[in-house]
Amino acid sequence: MQFSRANFIPMFIAVVLSLTSTASALDINGPDWPTPANPTWTPIGTNPALNGGVTWNYSNLDMGAVDQLWYGLNPTYLPEVSLNGVYVNDALVLSGIISSTQARWTGSSQIYARVSSSFNWYTVPVRFTMTLTGTGTSGFISATDLQSIDATFDNSIGVVAPITGDFSANFLYEAYWQGTWYSVDYLFDMLETSQSHHYNVSHGTGLYWTEKSIPVTAIPEPLTCVLVAIGSIAVAIKKNIRIS
Repeated sequence: MQFSRANFIPMFIAVVLSLTSTASALDINGPDWPTPANPTWTPIGTNPALNGGVTWNYSNLDMGAVDQLWYGLNPTYLPEVSLNGVYVNDALVLSGIISSTQARWTGSSQIYARVSSSFNWYTVPVRFTMTLTGTGTSGFISATDLQSIDATFDNSIGVVAPITGDFSANFLYEAYWQGTWYSVDYLFDMLETSQSHHYNVSHGTGLYWTEKSIPVTAIPEPLTCVLVAIGSIAVAIKKNIRIS
Protein backbone atom coordinates (compact mmCIF):
# COMPACT_ATOMS: atom_id res chain seq x y z
CA MET A 1 0.00 0.00 0.00
CA GLN A 2 1.28 3.42 -0.90
CA PHE A 3 0.81 6.33 1.51
CA SER A 4 1.67 10.00 1.57
CA ARG A 5 0.61 12.98 3.66
CA ALA A 6 0.75 14.95 0.44
CA ASN A 7 -2.65 13.53 -0.47
CA PHE A 8 -4.31 15.98 1.96
CA ILE A 9 -2.53 19.18 0.89
CA PRO A 10 -4.21 19.76 -2.50
CA MET A 11 -7.62 19.13 -0.90
CA PHE A 12 -6.92 21.74 1.79
CA ILE A 13 -5.98 24.31 -0.84
CA ALA A 14 -9.17 23.66 -2.82
CA VAL A 15 -11.38 24.23 0.24
CA VAL A 16 -9.67 27.51 1.10
CA LEU A 17 -10.00 28.84 -2.43
CA SER A 18 -13.67 27.87 -2.54
CA LEU A 19 -14.51 29.68 0.69
CA THR A 20 -12.66 32.85 -0.17
CA SER A 21 -14.30 33.05 -3.59
CA THR A 22 -17.93 32.61 -2.42
CA ALA A 23 -17.98 34.45 0.90
CA SER A 24 -18.19 37.82 -0.82
CA ALA A 25 -21.32 36.87 -2.82
CA LEU A 26 -24.52 38.26 -1.22
CA ASP A 27 -27.82 37.16 -2.72
CA ILE A 28 -31.28 38.12 -1.51
CA ASN A 29 -33.45 35.01 -1.28
CA GLY A 30 -37.24 34.85 -1.51
CA PRO A 31 -40.01 35.65 -1.51
CA ASP A 32 -40.62 32.43 0.34
CA TRP A 33 -42.29 30.84 3.33
CA PRO A 34 -41.42 30.14 6.05
CA THR A 35 -37.74 31.04 5.39
CA PRO A 36 -34.96 30.16 7.84
CA ALA A 37 -36.49 32.68 10.29
CA ASN A 38 -39.50 30.31 10.51
CA PRO A 39 -42.10 32.68 12.02
CA THR A 40 -45.46 31.65 13.43
CA TRP A 41 -48.25 32.96 11.16
CA THR A 42 -51.60 33.86 12.71
CA PRO A 43 -54.28 35.34 10.40
CA ILE A 44 -57.18 37.49 11.64
CA GLY A 45 -60.01 37.73 9.12
CA THR A 46 -60.49 35.97 5.82
CA ASN A 47 -61.23 38.63 3.18
CA PRO A 48 -59.17 41.81 2.60
CA ALA A 49 -62.14 43.32 0.74
CA LEU A 50 -64.29 43.43 3.92
CA ASN A 51 -64.42 46.37 6.33
CA GLY A 52 -61.14 46.44 8.23
CA GLY A 53 -59.46 44.02 5.82
CA VAL A 54 -57.40 41.13 7.16
CA THR A 55 -54.39 41.13 9.46
CA TRP A 56 -51.55 38.64 9.36
CA ASN A 57 -49.47 38.35 12.52
CA TYR A 58 -45.89 37.07 12.40
CA SER A 59 -44.27 36.06 15.68
CA ASN A 60 -41.45 33.96 17.16
CA LEU A 61 -39.05 34.79 14.34
CA ASP A 62 -35.62 33.19 14.60
CA MET A 63 -33.57 36.24 13.66
CA GLY A 64 -30.36 34.36 14.42
CA ALA A 65 -31.00 32.13 11.39
CA VAL A 66 -30.69 34.97 8.87
CA ASP A 67 -28.40 37.92 8.27
CA GLN A 68 -31.05 40.43 7.13
CA LEU A 69 -34.80 40.00 6.67
CA TRP A 70 -37.44 42.02 4.75
CA TYR A 71 -41.19 41.73 4.14
CA GLY A 72 -43.00 42.76 0.98
CA LEU A 73 -45.17 41.79 -1.93
CA ASN A 74 -44.48 38.85 -4.20
CA PRO A 75 -43.64 40.19 -7.70
CA THR A 76 -45.60 37.32 -9.24
CA TYR A 77 -48.77 38.32 -7.37
CA LEU A 78 -48.95 42.10 -7.28
CA PRO A 79 -52.27 43.66 -6.10
CA GLU A 80 -55.20 43.33 -8.49
CA VAL A 81 -58.88 44.20 -8.26
CA SER A 82 -61.85 43.42 -10.50
CA LEU A 83 -65.39 44.68 -9.98
CA ASN A 84 -66.68 43.54 -13.35
CA GLY A 85 -67.15 39.81 -12.88
CA VAL A 86 -63.94 38.94 -14.71
CA TYR A 87 -61.22 37.12 -12.82
CA VAL A 88 -58.79 39.64 -11.35
CA ASN A 89 -57.42 41.69 -14.22
CA ASP A 90 -57.12 45.33 -13.08
CA ALA A 91 -53.58 45.74 -11.80
CA LEU A 92 -52.78 48.41 -9.25
CA VAL A 93 -49.61 50.49 -9.13
CA LEU A 94 -47.78 51.87 -6.12
CA SER A 95 -48.89 55.43 -5.48
CA GLY A 96 -46.54 56.00 -2.60
CA ILE A 97 -45.65 55.46 1.03
CA ILE A 98 -48.49 57.17 2.91
CA SER A 99 -46.61 57.02 6.21
CA SER A 100 -43.55 55.13 7.39
CA THR A 101 -45.69 52.05 8.08
CA GLN A 102 -48.34 52.40 5.38
CA ALA A 103 -48.05 51.96 1.61
CA ARG A 104 -50.78 52.22 -1.02
CA TRP A 105 -51.41 50.98 -4.56
CA THR A 106 -54.11 52.57 -6.73
CA GLY A 107 -55.94 51.97 -9.98
CA SER A 108 -59.47 51.68 -11.37
CA SER A 109 -62.01 49.05 -12.32
CA GLN A 110 -65.47 48.95 -13.83
CA ILE A 111 -68.68 47.98 -12.06
CA TYR A 112 -72.02 47.14 -13.65
CA ALA A 113 -74.73 48.61 -11.43
CA ARG A 114 -78.21 50.08 -11.50
CA VAL A 115 -78.34 53.79 -10.71
CA SER A 116 -81.78 55.35 -10.97
CA SER A 117 -83.68 53.16 -13.43
CA SER A 118 -81.12 51.34 -15.56
CA PHE A 119 -77.93 49.30 -15.40
CA ASN A 120 -74.75 50.92 -16.69
CA TRP A 121 -71.00 50.51 -16.52
CA TYR A 122 -69.19 52.86 -14.14
CA THR A 123 -65.44 53.37 -13.78
CA VAL A 124 -64.55 53.23 -10.10
CA PRO A 125 -61.21 54.21 -8.47
CA VAL A 126 -59.84 51.38 -6.35
CA ARG A 127 -56.94 51.06 -3.94
CA PHE A 128 -55.01 48.54 -1.87
CA THR A 129 -53.40 49.57 1.41
CA MET A 130 -50.81 47.63 3.40
CA THR A 131 -50.26 48.77 6.98
CA LEU A 132 -47.53 47.45 9.28
CA THR A 133 -47.55 47.43 13.07
CA GLY A 134 -45.35 45.93 15.78
CA THR A 135 -41.93 46.49 17.27
CA GLY A 136 -40.24 44.23 14.72
CA THR A 137 -40.31 46.76 11.90
CA SER A 138 -39.56 50.45 11.50
CA GLY A 139 -41.62 50.73 8.30
CA PHE A 140 -41.25 50.72 4.55
CA ILE A 141 -38.29 51.58 2.38
CA SER A 142 -37.99 51.62 -1.40
CA ALA A 143 -37.44 48.17 -2.91
CA THR A 144 -34.81 49.77 -5.14
CA ASP A 145 -32.62 50.19 -2.05
CA LEU A 146 -32.11 46.43 -1.95
CA GLN A 147 -30.43 46.50 -5.35
CA SER A 148 -27.38 47.96 -3.58
CA ILE A 149 -27.14 44.54 -1.89
CA ASP A 150 -28.25 42.36 -4.80
CA ALA A 151 -28.36 44.05 -8.22
CA THR A 152 -30.80 41.40 -9.50
CA PHE A 153 -33.46 42.10 -6.86
CA ASP A 154 -36.90 42.63 -8.44
CA ASN A 155 -37.96 46.15 -7.41
CA SER A 156 -41.36 45.90 -9.13
CA ILE A 157 -42.84 45.22 -5.68
CA GLY A 158 -42.29 48.91 -4.90
CA VAL A 159 -41.50 48.77 -1.19
CA VAL A 160 -40.15 46.41 1.44
CA ALA A 161 -39.97 46.58 5.21
CA PRO A 162 -36.82 45.60 7.15
CA ILE A 163 -37.80 43.08 9.83
CA THR A 164 -36.09 42.62 13.19
CA GLY A 165 -38.77 40.79 15.18
CA ASP A 166 -42.52 40.25 15.60
CA PHE A 167 -44.80 42.31 13.36
CA SER A 168 -48.26 42.42 11.77
CA ALA A 169 -49.49 43.36 8.29
CA ASN A 170 -53.00 44.55 7.50
CA PHE A 171 -54.39 44.41 3.94
CA LEU A 172 -57.44 46.36 2.76
CA TYR A 173 -59.07 46.79 -0.67
CA GLU A 174 -61.35 49.79 -1.17
CA ALA A 175 -63.40 51.40 -3.94
CA TYR A 176 -64.48 55.02 -4.33
CA TRP A 177 -68.10 55.96 -4.96
CA GLN A 178 -69.67 59.43 -4.91
CA GLY A 179 -67.15 61.04 -2.59
CA THR A 180 -66.50 58.16 -0.17
CA TRP A 181 -64.08 55.25 0.05
CA TYR A 182 -65.77 51.96 0.93
CA SER A 183 -64.40 48.47 1.34
CA VAL A 184 -64.87 46.69 -1.99
CA ASP A 185 -67.30 44.19 -0.49
CA TYR A 186 -69.41 46.90 1.17
CA LEU A 187 -69.71 48.94 -2.04
CA PHE A 188 -70.64 45.86 -4.04
CA ASP A 189 -73.42 45.05 -1.59
CA MET A 190 -74.54 48.67 -1.32
CA LEU A 191 -75.10 49.03 -5.06
CA GLU A 192 -77.62 47.05 -7.05
CA THR A 193 -75.39 44.92 -9.23
CA SER A 194 -76.11 42.22 -11.77
CA GLN A 195 -76.21 38.67 -10.38
CA SER A 196 -73.83 37.60 -13.13
CA HIS A 197 -71.12 39.94 -11.81
CA HIS A 198 -68.85 39.62 -8.83
CA TYR A 199 -65.62 41.10 -7.52
CA ASN A 200 -62.15 39.66 -7.14
CA VAL A 201 -59.10 40.83 -5.22
CA SER A 202 -55.68 39.26 -5.21
CA HIS A 203 -52.12 39.76 -3.97
CA GLY A 204 -49.25 37.77 -2.54
CA THR A 205 -46.57 38.56 0.03
CA GLY A 206 -43.38 36.96 1.23
CA LEU A 207 -40.21 37.25 3.24
CA TYR A 208 -36.84 38.08 1.70
CA TRP A 209 -33.54 37.36 3.42
CA THR A 210 -29.80 37.10 3.14
CA GLU A 211 -27.98 34.16 4.65
CA LYS A 212 -25.67 34.57 7.58
CA SER A 213 -22.07 35.04 6.51
CA ILE A 214 -19.45 32.44 7.37
CA PRO A 215 -16.35 34.17 8.78
CA VAL A 216 -13.44 33.44 6.46
CA THR A 217 -9.87 34.60 6.90
CA ALA A 218 -8.47 35.77 3.60
CA ILE A 219 -5.30 33.96 2.50
CA PRO A 220 -2.65 36.29 1.07
CA GLU A 221 -1.67 35.36 -2.43
CA PRO A 222 2.02 34.66 -1.56
CA LEU A 223 0.93 32.15 1.10
CA THR A 224 -1.31 30.39 -1.38
CA CYS A 225 1.66 30.01 -3.69
CA VAL A 226 3.72 28.51 -0.86
CA LEU A 227 1.03 25.92 -0.18
CA VAL A 228 0.93 24.94 -3.82
CA ALA A 229 4.70 24.59 -3.82
CA ILE A 230 4.60 22.40 -0.73
CA GLY A 231 2.01 20.26 -2.43
CA SER A 232 4.32 19.76 -5.38
CA ILE A 233 7.21 18.75 -3.12
CA ALA A 234 5.02 16.30 -1.24
CA VAL A 235 3.93 14.65 -4.47
CA ALA A 236 7.58 14.14 -5.36
CA ILE A 237 8.25 12.56 -1.97
CA LYS A 238 5.26 10.31 -2.40
CA LYS A 239 7.12 8.26 -4.99
CA ASN A 240 9.71 7.21 -2.44
CA ILE A 241 7.46 6.31 0.48
CA ARG A 242 5.95 2.88 0.49
CA ILE A 243 4.32 0.87 3.27
CA SER A 244 3.71 -2.80 2.71
